[in-house]
Amino acid sequence: MWRSQNHSGAMGQQLVERWTFASASLKSVENDRDPVFLTPPASGSLHMPLQIAQDSVPARILVVEDDPVTQSYLLQCLTRWGLPAHSTSDLTDGLTWLAAGNPCNAILIDQHLPDANCEAIALAMRQQNNVPRQHIVAMTAGLDVRVQQALFDLGYAAVVGKPISTAALSRCLRDCGVHWPLWGTRNEQSAGAQDASLYAPLRDLLKRDLPKQINTLCASIQAHDTHTARALLHTMSGAASLCMATALDVAICELSAALQEDIQPNPQLPAALTLLLTEAEKLLLDTT
Repeated sequence: MWRSQNHSGAMGQQLVERWTFASASLKSVENDRDPVFLTPPASGSLHMPLQIAQDSVPARILVVEDDPVTQSYLLQCLTRWGLPAHSTSDLTDGLTWLAAGNPCNAILIDQHLPDANCEAIALAMRQQNNVPRQHIVAMTAGLDVRVQQALFDLGYAAVVGKPISTAALSRCLRDCGVHWPLWGTRNEQSAGAQDASLYAPLRDLLKRDLPKQINTLCASIQAHDTHTARALLHTMSGAASLCMATALDVAICELSAALQEDIQPNPQLPAALTLLLTEAEKLLLDTT
């Protein structure tokens, strides 16, 4: 039987009381002696619920990209994450849109546009007053250390190479101060969006299965079984995307990318796992 949305909050609170996210366990990702599990709280311990602030208005992103395939890909990612976006194919249209006073929190801008080279683009970005340079991401193909440093020297705070992975996109937007909503909202651009009446029971199921999935995931990572971990993350991502659990979906994406790094010890793994556990806890405690 499907549970109503009113039961969702109570169920989430019960799950959090059963599964305490122990911060100390996050330090044991690279230590085989200390399992990274979500463990039941000690008998008689007092569980202090996490205080969750209300989601602010989603950030609006300007995408300046002349390649229609890359532009479409970026817009689909941003739409999936609940971030409103406006796109243009050249610098002139982008500057016109900014000059019109449209709200904008971050800019993703290609460095080879039909009407400007990278130096002209950088100059225009410095001269516009709508978006601080710390929130402007330079995108370019053929990125290497020399090109990256040259773009940093031009004043960009973030640089991302093409083809752009979803993990790289989420990280650079995070560096720009963009915050994802806990739950995305249904809109006309959401491909395959389900009827709103379906979301409550689907999100109940997501919350029901999440603690067990997290435990299995952490055990797999602890055992260096990246195949099982990535397969589980793939399943979790599908569910999070369907339920529009935006922040969790982004965290899953970043952890999946970190697990692809064939480096031991993996410098990306602890932070990515911490992010996933944090977003999972927020979701389980959410009562909306």
